[in-house]
Amino acid sequence: MVQEAALSAIPAERRRRIHRQVGNHLLAAVPEGSVDIEKLENLFTIVSHLNLGREDNPDAKTAYLLSDLNYHAGNKALGSLAAEAANEYFNLSRELLPDNCWEDDHYKRTFRIFQKAAKTELMCGNYVNSERLLNHLLDHAKTDLDKAECLAEQTTTLSSIGNFIKAIETANRGLAYFGKSIPDSPDEADRRRQELMAEIASKNIDVWETMLNMPFTTDRRSKIELAFYSELIPDLYMSGLVPQLYLAAAQSTQHCLSGAMDESVIYSFSIMGLQLGEQEDFMPAFRYENLARELSAKYPNTFGATRGMNGIVWCNMHSRSHPGEIVDYCLKSIQCGKNCGDLYNAGLSYGPLMWNLQVQGADLSIIDDYARECLQFSSRYHLSFSVGLAEAMLAGWIEPMKKQYAPVSMAEKLRQWEQDNHIASAGSYYVHMALAHYYLGEHEKAGECLAGVRKYLSGLTDNVLKRQWHVFLVLNALKLYEKGLRFKSEHELLAEIRPLIKKVKKWAALGPLLKPYLAFLYAELERVTGGFKDARSLYLDAIDAAHKQKYTLLEGHLNECLGELLLQAGQCSERLYLAEAARLYKKCRAERKEIYLIEKYPEYFEEEKTSYQHIEAASPSRLLPDLDIEYLMKSSLAISAEIEQNALLKKIMNVVIESSGAQHGYLLIAEEGNLFIRAASHISEKQAVQTFNQKLEDAEDICKAIVRYVYRTGEKLILNDASNEGMFKDNPEVQQMQMRSVLCLPVLKQARMIGILYLENRLSDGVFTLKKKQMTELLTSQAAISLENSRLVEEMKKAEEALRGAKEELEMRVRERTAELARANALLERDITERKRAEESVKLERQRFNNVLEMLPAYLVLLSPDYHVPFANRFFRERFGESRGRRCFEYLFGRSEPCEICETYSVLKTMAPHEWDWTGPDGRNYDVFDFPFTDVDGSTLILEIGIDITDRKKAEEEIKKLNRELEQRVNERTAQLATANKELHASEAHLQIALHEKETLLKEIHHRVKNNLQIIHSMLNLQLPYIKDQQAIELFKESQNRVYSMALIHEKLYKSESLAKIDLAGYIRSLTTNLFLSYGVSERVIKPKIDIENLTLNIDTVIPCALLINELVSNSLKHAFPNASAYGGKTYEIRIDRRHGAGNKFILTVSDNGIGLPEDFEIQNCNSLGLKQVSVLVKQLKGAIYLNTSSGTEFTIIFTELTREGRMT
Repeated sequence: MVQEAALSAIPAERRRRIHRQVGNHLLAAVPEGSVDIEKLENLFTIVSHLNLGREDNPDAKTAYLLSDLNYHAGNKALGSLAAEAANEYFNLSRELLPDNCWEDDHYKRTFRIFQKAAKTELMCGNYVNSERLLNHLLDHAKTDLDKAECLAEQTTTLSSIGNFIKAIETANRGLAYFGKSIPDSPDEADRRRQELMAEIASKNIDVWETMLNMPFTTDRRSKIELAFYSELIPDLYMSGLVPQLYLAAAQSTQHCLSGAMDESVIYSFSIMGLQLGEQEDFMPAFRYENLARELSAKYPNTFGATRGMNGIVWCNMHSRSHPGEIVDYCLKSIQCGKNCGDLYNAGLSYGPLMWNLQVQGADLSIIDDYARECLQFSSRYHLSFSVGLAEAMLAGWIEPMKKQYAPVSMAEKLRQWEQDNHIASAGSYYVHMALAHYYLGEHEKAGECLAGVRKYLSGLTDNVLKRQWHVFLVLNALKLYEKGLRFKSEHELLAEIRPLIKKVKKWAALGPLLKPYLAFLYAELERVTGGFKDARSLYLDAIDAAHKQKYTLLEGHLNECLGELLLQAGQCSERLYLAEAARLYKKCRAERKEIYLIEKYPEYFEEEKTSYQHIEAASPSRLLPDLDIEYLMKSSLAISAEIEQNALLKKIMNVVIESSGAQHGYLLIAEEGNLFIRAASHISEKQAVQTFNQKLEDAEDICKAIVRYVYRTGEKLILNDASNEGMFKDNPEVQQMQMRSVLCLPVLKQARMIGILYLENRLSDGVFTLKKKQMTELLTSQAAISLENSRLVEEMKKAEEALRGAKEELEMRVRERTAELARANALLERDITERKRAEESVKLERQRFNNVLEMLPAYLVLLSPDYHVPFANRFFRERFGESRGRRCFEYLFGRSEPCEICETYSVLKTMAPHEWDWTGPDGRNYDVFDFPFTDVDGSTLILEIGIDITDRKKAEEEIKKLNRELEQRVNERTAQLATANKELHASEAHLQIALHEKETLLKEIHHRVKNNLQIIHSMLNLQLPYIKDQQAIELFKESQNRVYSMALIHEKLYKSESLAKIDLAGYIRSLTTNLFLSYGVSERVIKPKIDIENLTLNIDTVIPCALLINELVSNSLKHAFPNASAYGGKTYEIRIDRRHGAGNKFILTVSDNGIGLPEDFEIQNCNSLGLKQVSVLVKQLKGAIYLNTSSGTEFTIIFTELTREGRMT
């Protein structure tokens, strides 16, 4: 203070000179040739004095010197994890750089200063500043490797602010320099991953041991490539791009195996474990997890360790670890990130921290605290992704379980998460909302939320929430089936849930995390599909599993389920389980769940008088006057004065035994969920206090049931006569030890139980009065504080030991790092030569590109928003001349204002490409393409390309002319075809008339032939009476019938629609009727049976058939029925059948049931003219005739329809 006061009295300029002199003096005292200036103890003092004493405009030499000193001070501060101080040093170093700092002599120094400044701006949460510096760095980068390094830093910045899409794009731009960019196609990514995994497997080495012991690479190129993977892999994971994620991890691992190991790549090993785990190849998956954990422990408080630990808690630990262990590791990961400045990954680790606390469900208020801590931390440093994780947990789980819950719409938030590719936040919200609905009995809503998760599963790649989602898919399906809301049958239900249960069973076999949930699944499945006894037994197993794992909320819910099962079965013990459920809900602060249970079963939660005396806390203002204040103060001072643990325990027990009147006393301490007796005192042993470390289960002479009750409930317990009254009177231990007065108190520190004080007196009843109880409680409170202080002192001692060890290790690592830097210096000298070669190559490439632009057969220009032309290629200059600073409309068209028809500048409004036609000042037509373009200085320009299409336009006009001519010729030809078509229609009409006339003529001919034959028939009929010879009469009748059959054919022809074919069935009926009339036979005596298929035959076939039928029927009428006139009731028949045979054959059958023909009758050798004529007609039909005389007479003729060719032969 005196020094500051003295300095303030000195004028400012004089103070500045003093600081400068002191700084230069201290700097001059540094041994000449000292290489590692950052090891100087007084470096910060030197730099501070020189900064305070610097001139406003120092010369270039002084500016570079001071810039270098600030750079080294920044490195020293960064090595001590003082990010804010380091950021100030690096930025001052950057500001001190002269204008020529990017020239070759100073390029390397300037690049590193800007790079470190951008990094510390990011570590301090100043993302905009970091991005600005990196853009500046990228603009001045001279080599591809420098540009790639800038892109790696940019990827880190974009990842930190949650812009995963842009981060992935930037990382791929960087990886393209190494020929290893990740493809957009999932199939291509998966194909390349399989090839790499096969290549890694083919190495036949212990991959894990090799990488664990592999030294870190010093090759800059390799380190930059690995830096891309360390940022890209988390971004791909959070974006749910699984095939690309696995490929990036495989590429990173392969690169490490080639000898390019670095701590930044630890995250990729956790992803290798993840993908092998998803393939159910668990043993190598666990080895990759172990590798990541060991490397993270080996290189603590580094970016690589933070990312590795973050990958482990997101992707791996839930397979084998308890949620409590995962929570502890998450807290270490968060602290590691905060220590090294990796705030982004520190924020990410809050996600698994909250999820695993929810899985365990021990205390919902702790989840609330961490969610709000995450929200505050992430908002402060603009970590939008971890902000989303906290918001999803608050909206999906924490708030819905509070008693005053009011639903809030998340539609806009979900839309934003989807737009930003933050699908893990959206998936987390839906999973937790589904859990909340399920626990509160809203199973339809739970089903909707569980279905909503499917959209985001890629962002929950096999993490703890995805596995929990599988569990509740089964549980909710059972509830929906029970309510009759979804599944039609038990078979359908089981078909859906069995594969899910199989998965959960496989996961539960790996570690403890899902075991209580699997037990719950089995109990619910048995309850819904099995029997009461087995379900009850399984629920008890599940409760035991949940209790052992300390899954408080789940244990409460299982007690509620068992209570309801017992209630439905009419058992009498449901009250016990429902009461226990309510107690557990209260313990874990699931407020809505507790209210839901009490409102559902109010009859079980009415106030009842207990059988034991339960003393409530009284008002201190009323009780304190009754206490011995002086004794209390002395005792409290005695306890608080001691910090050594064993001595403290003895003092506590002595004071408590003395003040309470207890005969026996025990102090138990809670450690990792178990109770240990740390001190015991007995009056019989003359107040000698024993200190030891004994498990409660191994102790004797203490009622374990009472201790466990107080530990479980957190409530104090007083029993005046334990053996005869109260809730423990029937306890075997109480009866065996004949216990009487008992006082058991929880030892609490800020509402957290750290132990139990157990006091008893077996000689008297009611020893622990209200006054003694209050005194003991106050002393116990003081004891709790002292015990906690003692524990902290012990931990502080251990921490100091650890710090000493860490310091020694750090010094050793610094020495090793110094040696590495020396080696790196030698390599950098070679880099300079390579860089110069690369610069020369870039110059040649630029010249080649410029030559290409100049040779283009189209114009290419850049236009500024104010209508100037910064660049024009040779084609444009030759066509339109040089602009010489004039605006485009001035020198192209001689105008004083922009052209109204110009469409070029529309792209500045739309920022999208535009195509249009332009007529230039030379009168030629151009097809113009305009694109928005960003110049090297970040300014917006328009890139315009114009292609001369004048000749093409002329060609198009010529084509149009030819098209018009062709169209005219087509029209003329169409008219000609229309005329020809009309003439064809006229010809067709003439043909129709001629055809009609022909048909009329044919009908007339058939009619006349029929008439002529009818005349012959009539003439024969007229002649018949004059013939006396009976044989002649028969011949006349036969001839008459033959003529009639011919006439009937022609009659049918001219009456039918077709002049070529006759309806055979109708014709035969008419012919038969005429024959019966002709022979004077009654159809009552001889019945004609005609069965003819519906056929039509041509006239050439019908005529022979008609004559055949005529002859055969006539023959039957004349000869088959000689006794028909003496009708005696017998049925005589003549049958005519006509049907299709095989192929195109026809079968004609004429039969009768008359007297028949002789057995030796042969139709070919008979003398009957009619039957001879039958043979001739069959030959004419080219058929065959068969005779059957077994029952009457049956003629069967098989023939085909005659064709014109057949008739000519």
